[in-house]
Amino acid sequence: MKKRPFLSFCVCIMTVMLLSSCKFSSSPAVTVTSQNSPETGTDTALRTMATETAAPIAEKETDKGAPTSASFKETASPSPTTAPTPDPNGATSSPSTTMKEDRTNSPEAILQENGSAEFKPFLDFVKAKHLDEDWSSTSIQFADLTPEAADEVIVISKDSEYINSLYILRESEGGIEEVGGEWSAGGYSVYEMQLVRLEGRDYPVILLLLTNGGPMTGFELLAVDNNALTTLVYSASPTGAGNDQLKDFDGDGLYDGYVQNRYSYDVLYYDVTRTYLLKYGEFVLDGMVVNLPDYPADPKSVVEQFLSLKILYGYDDSRPSPDMESRLLQLYAKHGQFQMDDAWIEAIMQSLWEYEDYMPYEVTESAGQSTVSVSFKGEDGSVHKLSFQLVMDNGKWTISRIDKIL
Repeated sequence: MKKRPFLSFCVCIMTVMLLSSCKFSSSPAVTVTSQNSPETGTDTALRTMATETAAPIAEKETDKGAPTSASFKETASPSPTTAPTPDPNGATSSPSTTMKEDRTNSPEAILQENGSAEFKPFLDFVKAKHLDEDWSSTSIQFADLTPEAADEVIVISKDSEYINSLYILRESEGGIEEVGGEWSAGGYSVYEMQLVRLEGRDYPVILLLLTNGGPMTGFELLAVDNNALTTLVYSASPTGAGNDQLKDFDGDGLYDGYVQNRYSYDVLYYDVTRTYLLKYGEFVLDGMVVNLPDYPADPKSVVEQFLSLKILYGYDDSRPSPDMESRLLQLYAKHGQFQMDDAWIEAIMQSLWEYEDYMPYEVTESAGQSTVSVSFKGEDGSVHKLSFQLVMDNGKWTISRIDKIL
């Protein structure tokens, strides 16, 4: 039998990321402005966006509860001095920061900026500095990302399907400068960019929406802090199956957390939801919910479920699922005393990934008692073995003792 080491297997899977698509329709040079979405909390301080060969970013339908992609239209959005900021749940609230006074969203200003000298120096600067970049399709918009007196300028390089690179520029006394360095797309495709507001931050952050073109969606949050472009959070399933969503849990128009939904082999095929909350400027795990199957009916299934849940429990033992904790106690009342080393975890996960011959089970059963033995052979040829003693208790098989035999 050919062995499949767990670590190398995961590395291979986690680095093979499929590219996805979003639609950008071609058009002559236009000026577009952000249309605030009542479901996204998209920042009202978004400035004018102009494209050289690409039309506004297309609206993309998302799963229920996920932020709806902002649309961009070729008309001026209302001035933030006359319209409040729509929040993600449809309520209205005043923005925590306002636009700088030296720029407006008035139609007159937009017409002056369309193809004018104000955009051209920034495009010329970034194109000259990054000669190897494909600038056949670009987007540019003004944004108020920092306390600096001058607005920042976001320049995006993209193709007909997705965003490739992103640059933050600013005009200072010495001329135009690049802020924070270059951002480039990683393994997953970026189909849209938005500016959004987070709880506790005075300035908007950049939200990049990710997909692999299949069952996975995720996001990345970027912020400009101390003239550095930093990633606040990157949330996307490494296995290419899952759905991660930025959330406004208290409904005040500011994002304050996110959820991760997983169901593939990275969570041992359980349906898992993790919730993260924004606390003191950082996203921290607040809780986990595991959709558990029925209680197992036979001794072998009891041992298999116990081992898989122990591994999952170890991933998030700081905030375990109450249902998972309860199930583990039903399977083995002393589960807290049982710990597995990395070799056993690797072997168990190999077996759960349907490589049953990697870790065979032996089961004996008699008069309400059962012994389940499981073993695997290490790389050095040594045999590792666990022996589980089970008893029938109120119509359910439960583990009464575990012996580890090296």
